Amino acid sequence: DRAHQIYINHLFDEFGFDCLRFLILSANPGVRNQNINPPEFIAQKLCDGGADLIQLRAKNSSPEEIRLMAEAILPITMRCNVGLVINDHLSVARHVGAELCHLGQEDFFAQGHTHVSTIRVHGSPQIGLSTHSPEQARKAIAAGADYIANGPVYATGTKPSAKPVTL
Repeated sequence: DRAHQIYINHLFDEFGFDCLRFLILSANPGVRNQNINPPEFIAQKLCDGGADLIQLRAKNSSPEEIRLMAEAILPITMRCNVGLVINDHLSVARHVGAELCHLGQEDFFAQGHTHVSTIRVHGSPQIGLSTHSPEQARKAIAAGADYIANGPVYATGTKPSAKPVTL
C-alpha cells in the first residue's frame, strides 16, 4: 500500500535508519511490585538491546505519573541516542522534551483536529498518528503526521479489543 511505503520512507529519511527497531514500553506503576522492573530499567535494557525508538505507553497512569516515568527514561534514551515517544500526552512530551509524541485516532481526529499544524508549537515534538486501515493511513498522511503507525499487526493483550490489521 502506498501510504505504508510513504510512512517507511519518511522514517528512514528522517532518522537515517537502515532498519527501524521501534519498541513499546508498556508501563503501569500502579502494579509495581518486587517482580516487575521499573520503566527506566526496562528502557535501559531496550537501549542495550538495540532499540532505535522507545514508546512510553502507560494507559492506566495519570499524566503526572507518565511525566515522572518519562523524566526517568529520557536521560537513558538520550545517552543511548534512542528516540523517546510519549504515547497520548502531547503536553507531557513537550514538558519533558521528548522527540516524538504518538496520538491515537481518538486523541487527534475525534478531538476535532484536522492537521498537526493546529497543535504544533515551536519546539514541539514530532507527532505520529495511529492507523488501523489504509483509509486512516491516508487521512493521517494528509493531516501532516510526521509518522504513522499501523497496527496492531498481531493480537495483543495491551489492546484486547483491537482487531489485528495487516501491513
